[in-house]
Amino acid sequence: MARKIRYTRVFAQTEEVVQGIEKLQFSHYLAPNPAWTPAINAYRYDHRFEICVDLAGVHREAIDLKVLPQKISIQGFRAIPRPEIEDPSVSCCQTLALEIENGPFAREIHLPQAVDPEGVTATKVEGYLWVSLPIKAT
Repeated sequence: MARKIRYTRVFAQTEEVVQGIEKLQFSHYLAPNPAWTPAINAYRYDHRFEICVDLAGVHREAIDLKVLPQKISIQGFRAIPRPEIEDPSVSCCQTLALEIENGPFAREIHLPQAVDPEGVTATKVEGYLWVSLPIKAT
């Protein structure tokens, strides 16, 4: 009986340690300030990289894109999406869920090869920011 209690304590302590590690695991990858990180898809072609960034609801003017030879940085701000109400006398009486990330965002993407910053193009299509980065000729 004493052995079973001892194992239970060991398992409980181990679970506490694991939960603590899970909370710290990727904390150094988060952007400074309370920012959210947009999801990306990244592709490599023969002569370019294509990066797709999920930025639904973010206006083009709210996006700051910086390109360095082997890294791109994307920052900006997304406001809380709210329904448009035609009657100004009607107000929301309860918020049921707020799951869509909002506020400042930041993302750095490291590239395996240098790119030509002068040839970079970016377009916003259906909520996605597409960034085309030509690989620098060697």
